[in-house]
Amino acid sequence: MNLYIVRHGKAAKGAKDRLRPLTKRGIRETSTVASFLKRLGVQPSVIWHSDRVRAVETARILEILQPKRGLIEQKHMGPDDPIVPMLRLIEKGESDVMIVGHLPHLGKLVANLINAKKSDDILRFPPSTTVILTDQEGEWSIEAVLPPALAVIR
Repeated sequence: MNLYIVRHGKAAKGAKDRLRPLTKRGIRETSTVASFLKRLGVQPSVIWHSDRVRAVETARILEILQPKRGLIEQKHMGPDDPIVPMLRLIEKGESDVMIVGHLPHLGKLVANLINAKKSDDILRFPPSTTVILTDQEGEWSIEAVLPPALAVIR
């Protein structure tokens, strides 16, 4: 099983947090990453995303990967939400899931999955970045970190 952890694209400043849309740069960078992942043959079974506009827009761009079960909005995916509900969903064993959300939530999720210290460890990564994790015999490991700058198709 693979997990594709995606931080939403660069979002506009101001406005209510939940309503901030992607900027033109955020759209462009996310589209670049989505195209690169498609060329790699990535096809998650589902894309889970938060309810915030920037995450929804990011998930819609990533929909070119043709997830079999489509896009599903999940609760408990806000920036400061606890990670336990997501860990429970992941444990249910879906095949190849893409999760589109926010820091620090996603950073804490990845840190927990790879067994970083049990404190509030967090991994930070830029907008539109994909962290690819693989589960092998119950152990998660980071296989790749794909920031937009490395996703350029030549």
